[in-house]
Amino acid sequence: MQASEEVQEAAILSPVPPAAADGSSVPNTLKPAIVRFDATSGSKFTWKNLLDLSRVSSSYSSPLAVIAHVDVNAFFAQAEQIRLGLSPEDPVVCVQWTSLIAVSYAARKYGIGRMDTLASAKQKCPNLIPAHTAVFKKGELNWSYVDGLPSAAEHKVSLDPYRRESRKMMRIFRSFCDHVEKASVDESFLDLGRLVFSRMLELFPALRVCETEEVELNGRLPDLPETMPEEIALWKGFVVDSNTDDEPGSPLIRDWDDVVSLIGSHLADQIRHRIHDELGYFTSCGIGRVKTVAKLASGFKKPDNQTIVRNSAIPIFFKDFRLTDFWGMGGKTGEYIEQRLNVPQEDSIEFIRRLFSLEELTDKLPEQGEKVYQLVRGEFATPLTLRTDIKAMGTSKNFRGESVTSVKGLYDWFKVYAADLAHRLNDLDEEDGILNANRSNRSVRRPKTITVHFYQKNGAKSRQCPFPQLPSIGKIRELIYINGCKLLEQLEENWNETIDGPMFPCLNCSLGLSSFSNIMVTKSIDEFMSKGTLEEAFPAKSEIVIPDQSVASSVTPPRTPILESGGWYCEKCKKEFPESMEAEHRDWHVASDMAQEILEQEGRRQLSYAEMLLEKRHNQKAQNRSVSPVPRITKKPTKKTKTNKKVFDANQSTLPFS
Repeated sequence: MQASEEVQEAAILSPVPPAAADGSSVPNTLKPAIVRFDATSGSKFTWKNLLDLSRVSSSYSSPLAVIAHVDVNAFFAQAEQIRLGLSPEDPVVCVQWTSLIAVSYAARKYGIGRMDTLASAKQKCPNLIPAHTAVFKKGELNWSYVDGLPSAAEHKVSLDPYRRESRKMMRIFRSFCDHVEKASVDESFLDLGRLVFSRMLELFPALRVCETEEVELNGRLPDLPETMPEEIALWKGFVVDSNTDDEPGSPLIRDWDDVVSLIGSHLADQIRHRIHDELGYFTSCGIGRVKTVAKLASGFKKPDNQTIVRNSAIPIFFKDFRLTDFWGMGGKTGEYIEQRLNVPQEDSIEFIRRLFSLEELTDKLPEQGEKVYQLVRGEFATPLTLRTDIKAMGTSKNFRGESVTSVKGLYDWFKVYAADLAHRLNDLDEEDGILNANRSNRSVRRPKTITVHFYQKNGAKSRQCPFPQLPSIGKIRELIYINGCKLLEQLEENWNETIDGPMFPCLNCSLGLSSFSNIMVTKSIDEFMSKGTLEEAFPAKSEIVIPDQSVASSVTPPRTPILESGGWYCEKCKKEFPESMEAEHRDWHVASDMAQEILEQEGRRQLSYAEMLLEKRHNQKAQNRSVSPVPRITKKPTKKTKTNKKVFDANQSTLPFS
């Protein structure tokens, strides 16, 4: 982090941070602030407020809540600087084709911003170090880094290296904190409630009574001690001034909410130090009672700093912000509210807080009034969420000129799309703490629908079909490609040039997965396939009907009535199964039928890994039972098919980071 421990403990902050000549923040040079007390009156907080910190379900809503927002400074540029073994002083920019998508703080000193092109940035800084993102090459399943600038016509950007680095940081966050929300690839919220609660009991003996005795929940907390424990005698970070401070730049501790902010500053500092020591990343952090305050605070003093906003400092801190700066209030929503309330340009937050009561706001803004009332007071408390409950994901590419003039011209890109989406599903599993999709007694999120979107100069068309929910990432990748190509071919078959104009050239094509839901992963695929006879597990080929509409709806096979015995009867197999096997059994029907149908239509007589395993085990059992073996497919599986026997990570590019 900072080179000097003294600088780390600096704590004084004017409402507006100083700025360098190029507009970026500069390191703080003020003296460290010693903790000062002014606890002349009793506490206004209760035992319930303190005890709420010990529970995830109530911590965020306590007036003593401590939420931290950690933001990685110029993340993509830092990632490339670390990958290339460069120093923070080297002017690095992260490039996508000829555009800048991240600019390091060292490069910003030359006046370079994200609006610059690579050419204009080099003019400003002849020693600029451009690092292009990793890319997929057309037709390949693995991303890689290439020398120089890759061709946009033959490559697609991959953000997988940055997602991997983000997961490394998430592991560190979770090793410290029990409740973390990933806001984006480079931002996370941390609820420090349990850590603060434990630290409070360690440092202040008067509070330990709640561990051994039954306390009156609505009773007031003890008065603050006359002296502060030596371990937290200095603030860690920059403390925003408050109207209650007796002099600017000299923060006073008047009640327990100031104490929890002080402890939170030490905890956040420890976490940020570990991120830097283990991974090399500089971060900025905001600490406040609620997520919105912490989010604004993390960007208040960049780079490599943290800002603490005590409850008493919120009015001054909000002075330089507008309602549209709040998380979730950007764009038309915030603009409409400001217009509806006739908010002035200056002191807009104070204007709303002073002039409008809760009743007046709910009258003018029936759906947003209560939220706005709480936002402008820094009291809009919302819980942290894991954010792994995604509903959809997609991947796409723009095509220039006549680079794609036929459906066949998209097949190789669909291989890239399938690999990209499979990587992201794997990311989702890891972020949810599932490192192995086949781990027992776990759930993973899987899509139920796959959709192709096709864009050309006269407009866009889409087509979708059901998608089997399988645990194996490798099998999903195969089916994404197969089903995507099938949907693309159906688009071509149903294209009406008289109405729609020529289908090509294609301007953009995307592939999406949607309707995610949890599935239980109670056993591996091998275990599933080994139980019972293969005739029972995998019936003969049947057809799946894909709707003909331009945008088709998901079609679910009709449910067969449950048998009186508690089992389930499959019409295709003419067999009875335990009811618990129904979902898995239907999925295997869909996957097997669709793959076989497409392979037959295209004349590609090759087997997937699942089909090869099925055939092998069927023939083995056929020899034992004198059952006629499955006819052998004459064409041998390709090398690509064989590699699918490995776990999915074996097919991914070698991670360029340490």
